[in-house]
Formats: sequence, C-alpha cells, structure tokens
Amino acid sequence: MRKHVLTWFILIHIAQICHAQLAPEPSLNVDSISIVSNKTFRVILQLHLDTANSCDGYLILRKSAPNIIATPVDGKTYKRGDIVGDAQVISSDSNTIIAPNNIQSNTAYYFAVFAFNGNGTSINYNSTNIAKKSLITPSSMAASDYYKGISPYNNSFISDLHRKLTNHRQQSYYTYANQMVHKFIARDTVNNKRAITCDYSGEIKMYDSILNWTNDNFSREHTYPKSWMPSYNTHNFELLPEYSDYHSLLLTNQSQVNAVRSNYPLGEVKTISEEYLSAKLGANESGNIVYEPRGEIKGNVARAIMYQLIRYKWTLPDSISYNIAYGQEQKILKQWHFDDPPDNKEIARNDYIDSLQGNRNPFIDNPNWACYIDFDSLKHILFPPTNCYLTAINTIDNKSNISISPNPNNGKFELKITDNKTTCAVRIKIVNMNRLMVYEEGFILEQGNSRKEILLGNNCKPGSYIVNLSDNESVICSKIVIIQ
Repeated sequence: MRKHVLTWFILIHIAQICHAQLAPEPSLNVDSISIVSNKTFRVILQLHLDTANSCDGYLILRKSAPNIIATPVDGKTYKRGDIVGDAQVISSDSNTIIAPNNIQSNTAYYFAVFAFNGNGTSINYNSTNIAKKSLITPSSMAASDYYKGISPYNNSFISDLHRKLTNHRQQSYYTYANQMVHKFIARDTVNNKRAITCDYSGEIKMYDSILNWTNDNFSREHTYPKSWMPSYNTHNFELLPEYSDYHSLLLTNQSQVNAVRSNYPLGEVKTISEEYLSAKLGANESGNIVYEPRGEIKGNVARAIMYQLIRYKWTLPDSISYNIAYGQEQKILKQWHFDDPPDNKEIARNDYIDSLQGNRNPFIDNPNWACYIDFDSLKHILFPPTNCYLTAINTIDNKSNISISPNPNNGKFELKITDNKTTCAVRIKIVNMNRLMVYEEGFILEQGNSRKEILLGNNCKPGSYIVNLSDNESVICSKIVIIQ
C-alpha cells in the first residue's frame, strides 16, 4: 500500500512540475485581424494588438469551412503546416503580417489567432476571446477591359488575340523554382516541410524549404514539347520567350513522367506500355503511341498548348519525328478543354502569371473562344459546330460571372450570377462529365445580381458536374463537385 501511495505522490509531483514549467498565459489575445490584400492567388492579413498586449507570438490557424473549433494544447509547439484539430497552422511566430500560401480563387478561408508565451514544452496559449476573420477570394483578377475590342465574331479575331498576348514580360526558366514553385505552387505540410504535386501523375513530393530539381527529381515540363517549337534549333534557344513562358510550363516528376512523355503527342491511351501513378504512355485507338496525364489536369494541359499556339502563331504538328510520323490531335485538346473546365486553382495561376508576365491565357478567361479557332491551321471558325458548346464555360460577353456556394456541396447549392446585360430568360442545365443531363430548368436572369437555389436530391452521385446557363447569344458555366 505504501508503494502505491509513493507512486501516486511521484506522479502528482511530476505533473505539478510540468504545469509549473508553463510560461504565463498572455493576458490578452489579438484585438482584430484586417485584410491587407485579397487576391485570387495571395492573401495578406495584419494582426492588430491592444497597447497593453504583450506576448511572445501568435499561432494562426486556417481552414476552408466556417467555425474553427480547434484549440492548441499547452506545452506543445506547432510548426507551419501542422494540423490542429480541424485546421492547419499557417504561422507560429511573432510576425503580425501574415501571407498564407496555397490560395485559390473564389474560395472562402477562415482564420483564428491564439496568442502565446514561451516555447517548446513551456508554451502557453490564450484560448479565450479568440480573434477570428473570414474572407472570400475574388473569382478573377482580370481587368474588365483586358479583352476590349477582341471578339470571336470579328474576322480579325485570331490576329487581335495574338497581338494582345505578345510582348509579355519574359521571365527566366531558371527562376521558375523561386517565382512559381516557392511563391505560388508549393504548400506547407507537416514537420515544417513543403509539398508539391506532379501535374501529370498526381505524385506528392515533400521537401525541405528549397526545391532542388536534381535531388528532388522534378522538372519544368514544356506542355508543347520544345522539339516541336519552330525555333528549337535557333542559337541560344533557351533564352527565347517561348522556352520560359510560365503559362506553358507545368511541374512534373523528371525520370518517370517528363522523360517518359518525351515529345509524344497527348491522347487517350487504350493499351498501356508505361504507367506511373495516374499518368500513362501507350497506344491509342489508332495504334499510335500517345501520353495521357491524369484527368484532373487534362484541361489545364490543353489550354496551355492552345495559349502557345496563339501567342507564338504556331500550328499543331502533322508529324513529329522520324519515329513519330503522326501529330497532335486537335479534337483531343478541345475535348479535354471542355470536359475539364478551369477550376479555382487554375484561375488563380492565370492571375498570378499575369502579375509576373503581363499577359493571360484567354482560354481560361473565355473557354468558348476555343470553338472559333482551327488549331491545325490557325484559321478562324466564324460558325463553329453547335456541339462545341455542350460543356462550354464562359462569362457572358465578359460582363457576367457566376459563383456557386457552397462548392463542393451535397447536391444543394445556390447560384449567384452578376450580369450587366438586360433581364433575359436563360436555361440552367447540369451535366456530368459524360455529358449526360441530370438537371434542367428555365430561369429569369435579372440585370445586376440574381440568385437561384438548386436542389438536385438523389439525382447525382459524388463527382464533378458542369452547371451551364445559356441564352440565345452566349453561355456561362462553372464546375461543381458533389460529395456525400
């Protein structure tokens, strides 16, 4: 009995010592949080403190759903990227200006701040009167007059678009790691590491603060292979703008993805010869060897290539080399473009590259414009086939935008449409990725702001769908994701 009493005494004494080692809890928390900058690709927050407030630092949590309920544990130090309950740490230091990474367009973010004293096992958090802030990033950063005077109904459409994209501010191929990966693509993850995803295969690569192309086996993939470029044999080719255009470069595993794709055309693989996660090389239905990236990136790749064709006045090759006597199929690019419309991350990427280069990918901003271009000849198609619009996504005459809340959702959501046109009747259609209709209804679109609640019920299984609004003149669409 005496032995057990002694054991309990020791345990209680240890607990008292540990508790006594905690630093004094901050008497006050942060007064408020203000938004310094709110862009599709970057958010900057500032913490505002009471003059009497004195503490060693601030633990800041973020999530993409409301009501952060996470509470940090005293005596435990968290690093950027760590998970605390239902949220992720975006900062844990004394900085009062915060710029979280992994930001995308038209997305809600929620933040909570806990002041703390001490460090290591002595750290003590103030978990009362927590300062909170929420925001929704813009749907786009495109200037309203960026495409002024450019219309697919004009005979000069292609030359007008080409002129708009030229003379961009060239970035260096060799600063891609810092400019694109470090400042936009990479995201914080556990153990104070960063993470990137191979665009083609979906591989997730964790690394320390600085990406090393060789050691980390990653590369900058030219979506339109450099050997296809007419300037390929030009002296100092790597210094030309087409070599380093950030709109055209994606992030991929080098040895198992980039090297395997080589200069093969893109297509749908029927017979696999090589495979790495969700990317594969093999024969298509015609028996030609093609490369197929994962489904989530197909539209991104197609739009990157279509951008380059207009920006540099190239056409799709009929044949590629002595052992690849066939070219890139235009129908594959357009199919992928419409089947995988621009998502919030791709829109943010377009805005971010615009902030660097001063030009945009028009097929992200105006996806329907792909219908008016023959990329085999770079000729204008004044009257495109009707089926080109089946899953087209666009803003009506660049004067409207659509937002969906919540997204993802469980089949119940609200459409909000901002439109500068006059009141008109539109048709709401929702199709799955196989283009099968799951919902259709007429709706009056008012000038200004219109709202419409949609309830799909049990009509939709979990997955991606296209919401399509059309009138007699144009089409507006967006992608939604249904979850359980």
